[in-house]
Amino acid sequence: MRSLIATLAALTCLATGCANSPLSTRLAGTPVSAQQRQAAYDPGRVVVRFKKAAAATGAASLASRLGLRTLGAIPALDAAVLAVPTGKTVTSVLGSLRGAAEVAYAEPDYIVRASGANGPVVDPAIHIDPDLSTQWGLDKVHAPQAWQVTRGSADVVVAVLDTGVDLEHPDLRANLVPGITYWPEQGAPMDYHGHGTHVAGIIAAKLGNTEGGAGVAPGCKIMPIKVMGPKGPEGKVEFVAAGLVWAADHGAKIANMSLGDEGTSTLLRDAVAYALSKDVVIVAASGNFDPEKHSTTNTLDYPAGYPGVMAVGATDSDDQLADFSFWGSWLSVVAPGVEIYSTVPGNAYRGEDGTSMASPFVAGVAALVRSRFPRLSGVEVKRRIENTAKDLGNPGADDHFGHGRIDAAAAVAGG
Repeated sequence: MRSLIATLAALTCLATGCANSPLSTRLAGTPVSAQQRQAAYDPGRVVVRFKKAAAATGAASLASRLGLRTLGAIPALDAAVLAVPTGKTVTSVLGSLRGAAEVAYAEPDYIVRASGANGPVVDPAIHIDPDLSTQWGLDKVHAPQAWQVTRGSADVVVAVLDTGVDLEHPDLRANLVPGITYWPEQGAPMDYHGHGTHVAGIIAAKLGNTEGGAGVAPGCKIMPIKVMGPKGPEGKVEFVAAGLVWAADHGAKIANMSLGDEGTSTLLRDAVAYALSKDVVIVAASGNFDPEKHSTTNTLDYPAGYPGVMAVGATDSDDQLADFSFWGSWLSVVAPGVEIYSTVPGNAYRGEDGTSMASPFVAGVAALVRSRFPRLSGVEVKRRIENTAKDLGNPGADDHFGHGRIDAAAAVAGG
């Protein structure tokens, strides 16, 4: 079965451009910044943060004065999203905004993308019903041994900022708490693509329910936050920032972001800082090589590159860094990210590659640690996961593997 699955997955990658096709060479180089490469952004929207004294009335008065329309706000960050009028450009509007006394900063509304494969949601030829023996990543990170100590607490909630989650998937529905949709569509944060459902299953698919496989922390809860969509793994930074703030304000202990881009956004950096101040452990995919955009795999992606975030690279079953995985001095740890089988919409299962798949392994271990040691701060949880990781590559922390490949059993061991 495994060879058939691998063949089908390879054919899918050829058709859709998965993370591991083509392979890349890890060349030395300088990380690409948004200034060196024009990061993609929405041509019809800009983001503004107001100075504290002007936060209450700044958006309305400034929009009126400059002839702009307010599209939304993130009150916790004193920020607003404004529409770019017909006939004007983002550059010209930003020029006007940055000269206003009440503005702390103004920037484009950058695009973020899922850090995983973009295959079809439900392909009848890849309708897999895996059991634990097919989930090599769980054994690699010693999850079954960790389950002898804790399978996770229902009090520990992991926010999944993604394309939504299949709210009726039999392996997930019992582990879901209410979430929210930030993509401008009606209804609950339902997943029409598959990326978010796959990520959620890696974190907390149920164990022992005779359905499919299991997540790293099968006793914990998932909070679906839809920031990409409606039917593709792409979103705007304003949605990610607002979603992260909402998660921090509604009880999430961990936030997983299997998304990003090279565009460094001050708004997203502020949202990360806000969530960290609320003691949320933030885990993010380091990013995937794209031959059309990158010349090297040591490219800095965001939000993985922000201080305090656990940036996660992807490894294969031999503990080798995946050829598509971004790496660099900002890397925290690595985790399984090749041929990872998990839930997808339609009561189905599928294998995927990407740092998108590695990140939720770390989020799951963070959930186990917070369950086992509820008094640890977020910073202490991050440090514990790093200190108990299996060292790979050069001795000590290095650019290719960070502190090493995560070890769930070691992270929850001891008193």
